[in-house]
Amino acid sequence: MQAGKMKRPTEKIVEKYIWRFMLILAYIYTPVNGILSLDQIEILQKNKIEYEGRHIIINPSGPLNLLRGYIIHKEGLIYNKRLFTPEISAKYQIVQASDVNAAFPVYSFNRGIENDAVASDGFSNDIKGGYLRTYHKILINMFPFHNESVPIESNEKDSFSRWTKSKKTKKHMHRLLAALLLMSEGIRIPIQIVGEEDDAHVVLKQKSGKEVVFCIPLPIKSEVHEPSDSRNFQKKTREIIKGFIEISSLRAKDAISEYDEPNTLEQFRTGLFLNSIKFLIQAYLFEFIDTVEEALLVNETVYDMILNQINETKPKEKRIISHYKRVLDRCFTTIDEYFYENDALTYINIIKEIPKAMIIKQALPFSNQQQIPNIKNITKNSINATLPQDTLQVVYSGNRNCILTILSVVCCLFYNPSVHMYEFKNKKCKTDHIEAFFNKNMKPFQSIGVTVYSEWCEHIENSIDRSKFFLYKRHAVGVGLFNMLYTLACCLNMVGRSKEKITNFANALNKSHEPMIWFYGDINEFVKSFFQKLTCNKNLSVSCKKLVRRKVVNKFDVFGEIVLEYKYDDRQETISINLTTEDTHFNITDSRIISHDSREERLQSLMNTSQERDNFTSCLVSYYIYNIIKSIDQRRKDGLHDICHMPNTSDLDYEEISKLLIMRKITDIEYKKDLVIWAIVQTSKSDGNISAETPGMRFISNIVASYYAHDVSSLKSILSCITLIKNHISVTPEINIREETYKKMKEQANPTIMKISILYAIERKAPELLIYYITNYLKANEKTPDVWPDVVLVISNKEVFDVLFKLNNVLYSTDMLNTIDSMDYKSAELRMYLSIAWFVYACETKKEFPTLIETLYSSISIKNVETKKYACCIISQDNFKSVHAFLDIQKKNLSKDNQEEREKGKKKIKDIIPIMHTNLYDMAF
Repeated sequence: MQAGKMKRPTEKIVEKYIWRFMLILAYIYTPVNGILSLDQIEILQKNKIEYEGRHIIINPSGPLNLLRGYIIHKEGLIYNKRLFTPEISAKYQIVQASDVNAAFPVYSFNRGIENDAVASDGFSNDIKGGYLRTYHKILINMFPFHNESVPIESNEKDSFSRWTKSKKTKKHMHRLLAALLLMSEGIRIPIQIVGEEDDAHVVLKQKSGKEVVFCIPLPIKSEVHEPSDSRNFQKKTREIIKGFIEISSLRAKDAISEYDEPNTLEQFRTGLFLNSIKFLIQAYLFEFIDTVEEALLVNETVYDMILNQINETKPKEKRIISHYKRVLDRCFTTIDEYFYENDALTYINIIKEIPKAMIIKQALPFSNQQQIPNIKNITKNSINATLPQDTLQVVYSGNRNCILTILSVVCCLFYNPSVHMYEFKNKKCKTDHIEAFFNKNMKPFQSIGVTVYSEWCEHIENSIDRSKFFLYKRHAVGVGLFNMLYTLACCLNMVGRSKEKITNFANALNKSHEPMIWFYGDINEFVKSFFQKLTCNKNLSVSCKKLVRRKVVNKFDVFGEIVLEYKYDDRQETISINLTTEDTHFNITDSRIISHDSREERLQSLMNTSQERDNFTSCLVSYYIYNIIKSIDQRRKDGLHDICHMPNTSDLDYEEISKLLIMRKITDIEYKKDLVIWAIVQTSKSDGNISAETPGMRFISNIVASYYAHDVSSLKSILSCITLIKNHISVTPEINIREETYKKMKEQANPTIMKISILYAIERKAPELLIYYITNYLKANEKTPDVWPDVVLVISNKEVFDVLFKLNNVLYSTDMLNTIDSMDYKSAELRMYLSIAWFVYACETKKEFPTLIETLYSSISIKNVETKKYACCIISQDNFKSVHAFLDIQKKNLSKDNQEEREKGKKKIKDIIPIMHTNLYDMAF
């Protein structure tokens, strides 16, 4: 439909109800994850098993403590391992579905997560390789990850989750889970699969073999609409159980000991435990168990099974009995004079203390960007990747961030920081309906999902009066300042003249001539008074920036930025509302504590307490707290990611990637992009090519596969990163995009992507690769004068010099200069400044290589250019004293016989010195 063209009433009604229907579908098909809470885990920890007059509880340091699974879930460890590990090859396909020159490219993204497979290469043909191959098959089958919130669920007919919920299996699940857990601990539980296909059964017997504990058929009934006698054989379940049997019967346990549970943080940071079958089953237990009763039943069954194994093992098999008793001690402990009940709650109490340690006087109801109501956060919270593509398109369609920006603004206006609550007592508006909405759905510092979003859209639609400020494009609020203010006024049922003033401004704005400067001043004052009348926290300053008039759908509105700066006690937080002709965005741009921030000290104290014992539970608790401390630090640094903590390696192998997988949950789009760029640089050969069958390339590919849950602009951004790979077409067969589109992406690539690749190449100390990325950077910005100073600053910095001259000769720098000489734009100017910069750095850091300094000095050719222009790009470490010392020697050594050469030498020195003095001046002022 053309812009501005009205729809018939029937069209509007149909579209309205289609939208609602899609949201209902999204809600219905998003499974509810009933994971246990900390309070429930505490109940389990306190529960006592009575045995021979003793009180036995689960060992808080052992595998039955579901606090382990709680942290594994919260920190996304199993999520990262399953979706991004290079031992698994993610199956997906991206196809370009629009024309190359289309203004808004369309891509078809098919993610066949059910077809993910263990990588065909990378495993050795020994015990270790066989173990890893089996382990990753089990991982894929136990954690299908059709939905992030319920990672063990699957809609496939052949799935472990379907089998476990079948009628004949469900009543024995506590025994099966107990058996799998004990098999991971090295106890040979007599479980086996007997029969073939339609007659196959999972059979568990007592240790003696005389009594059958259970006999469960592997085939289960098909769907209701299929024939009643139809059965589906559960191949994946068979592979899981056979895998556990195979691993538990391994004799050479030392071959895989590196993957065992870590007892220290140093061992934990290797990430190798992600390949542990113990880690896998403990994570699964937490995801599977929904109630305290289920967990208690599993715990008691584990206890009974271990005792059965000990009692029925022949006395002469002392080594086996000794091992079984160690497992018993790992799983359970006795309350006595050496171990008090409170000791068992140490780890849970530490986790419960974290919210208290994190308390700060918050000026806003959002503690991070993930809590802000916007489309990306909402879809990540509740829809995830299981929704059909057309549903996602509906969610992303229209200017829905405009509606959500209004919700974010309302949250800020009515948040009372002194009581950490929303209060609706402002007499300027009648907020009964909105107060009811907030009481039902909204709490400070909590994110929202699709159902709350749906209710908010309905509230906006019902509260808006049918004015010209409301645009009916999928009943979305129109972009622009006055559309936003008018909708906000309607939403809050404001009394007084606010609506009238907005109408008058809008009418004046839609006159033919451009408004005078004073008009924007009046708008600024009105916006200030508008927000200050409504806000609960009166310590608010409001300003408008870069206001301009633009026409959208045949009407003028004002676009630019509104800045809200809130203060409360020692807290200062700044909000930016960016109003563009395409959308509206709400962001926290600054958050600072004016006085001392004691949160890190309090958290560090808790972390120290958790480290008093050496075991895996202790490591997980410490890791959990460490990541919270890190998130505080990142926010203070304006959202910088973990790249600075990444391992610097020239060989991105499986072990290095394991370290990455425990750094943080890989969900944030910017973090994914940074990871991809970093992995490309670490994996690339000197010429920019990458081998397809390498751990690094599969890691990159798996990250790209995860973009099916994001919007088109995010996908386009990650595809731009892929163009950093020289042979990207041959190593990414899953991406079917036309070469012309890739070329266009490369031409329009964000300079930031290229700069980051240069920085990572510097960290890797790879000169050939650095030259390759710098060449791309120069070509992309060759004729862009606005960014040229930035280009010079990037490529002339000291770190680039250190890499290019790592061999203490001009081999790589000559290649760099040859690249510059091939450019059409400013090549002579750039060559000159690089030559001078390199000469300065060599004088200061390469004094033991006088030949190199002489060579660089002789290569300097001062052209007739503005010498002061980029002088500040050369940063001296000793205020150019080393350079002056070298030039003084050159002066003394000037030829006395050849007057022409003498004059040339004097002029060269005379031309170089002002550049250095300019640099000092610029740095000082």
